[in-house]
Amino acid sequence: MSRKVLAGIFGLLLILSAIMGMFSSLNYPQPQEFSQDELNSPGLFISQGLEPLPAIAGDFRLMRSPDISVLISMGNIFEGYGSSVRILFQNNDTRNIFLEEVVFEWTSSGASSSILIHQYIDANQSHEIKALGISGPSMAGTYNYQISMKILIQRSNGWYKAILGDDDWLEFPEHNIEVSELAEAHDNDIEHNYRMYYERVNELVDFDSENVASAAENATVNLGAEYNIGKVCAIFDYLDDNCVYTEDPNGDDWYSPDELLNSLEGDCEDYAMLIAAMVNEIGGTSRVYLTNDHAFAAVYVGNTSEEFEAASDDIQSYYGTVLKTHAMVDETGYWVIADPLGTFYMGGLAVGQSPVEMYNGSWNTTFEETDLIHAIDVTGIDLGLPLWLEPNIWMGMILIFCFATVIIALGIAGDKPPTKTRCHICAEIIGQDLYVCPECKTTFHRHCAFEHAYCMTCQKPILYPPPPDL
Repeated sequence: MSRKVLAGIFGLLLILSAIMGMFSSLNYPQPQEFSQDELNSPGLFISQGLEPLPAIAGDFRLMRSPDISVLISMGNIFEGYGSSVRILFQNNDTRNIFLEEVVFEWTSSGASSSILIHQYIDANQSHEIKALGISGPSMAGTYNYQISMKILIQRSNGWYKAILGDDDWLEFPEHNIEVSELAEAHDNDIEHNYRMYYERVNELVDFDSENVASAAENATVNLGAEYNIGKVCAIFDYLDDNCVYTEDPNGDDWYSPDELLNSLEGDCEDYAMLIAAMVNEIGGTSRVYLTNDHAFAAVYVGNTSEEFEAASDDIQSYYGTVLKTHAMVDETGYWVIADPLGTFYMGGLAVGQSPVEMYNGSWNTTFEETDLIHAIDVTGIDLGLPLWLEPNIWMGMILIFCFATVIIALGIAGDKPPTKTRCHICAEIIGQDLYVCPECKTTFHRHCAFEHAYCMTCQKPILYPPPPDL
């Protein structure tokens, strides 16, 4: 096949690739943002309330504290802002107890936060307070704190108020903790539905997953039939209780909600996508936010400050304590943060997020280590395309065929035209009637050469036989 024919073929393929590239670009699906009618706000949440106090038969004066151990988990505490704590009570005693109330106190200032529990804890059983909101000292530094509780003890089928000394408050030993300074305000730009992240998230989140539906049902049982913020809190707690954070050894592998539910191990992206999938299952709307080194989910609660405040009140009602609720805010409304890796409760700070005090005493937040945050609408729409509709494929074909065409064209242009042999006597072009002097290689027509005895160039004898008949 000649070079010209080959160049023509590649040129035709180049034109076809350009046409298909233009067609696929014009028909390339774009990331789908939530429309306003797809943004579902949670309905009214009615708290289940507390167990009533059992009938008290009298006081039970203790000689020593009952055998109850406490494990305190504390988030990052900021000056003036505070934080939340999680407390696990383990009843190691042989008697059942009724945990009535718990108090967290900064012993240096006397500032305290309390929570009513009203929880029966049988012998050798435990109960965990998911979150107790606490205030923060006015300045950063090291501070002592103490946990106290009120309990009832069961004796002879009756309940007695536990009294140690002259006080019905049983105190645990003091501990200390560092209180951090507030962060400096730092602007974070938000880009919505960056295509690479949108495709990656939404091709992994399957809104028809039976595993996700079953997990959502198990997490939200007894919290009503309609979508409400209590169900979202229950999903948050479900992940916190059942999933274990594991660092991704490859650094960039994301696993689907089904895979996380099967293994119960995953990293921040996996947590965020599972929360979004489960919230969608109960009727809500979610996003995944990506910072420089973290991912977290956020749940839509409304487009007015009143709706946000109502959702915040419902979150506090669910946990039974005063908590600061945070949301990502844009023109669509309020997206309450749901990051079990960042805090103990739904609506708390995400990993890398810090509070910033505003001029009017309210609080804002910032991600100090991140400039650009990606917000991804979890729509469940997979933008995956067949290869023949992928513009990048055709762009690659265009480059290949263009390169091949240019190379062949340059080769054709560089070809030297065949040398035309001329007779050194008559100067005409020689065809088949060629004689070459054996000494100097001068070319002649045979009949021109044989008309002479010697070569016109080197004077060597012309070699016979005579020329053929013409």
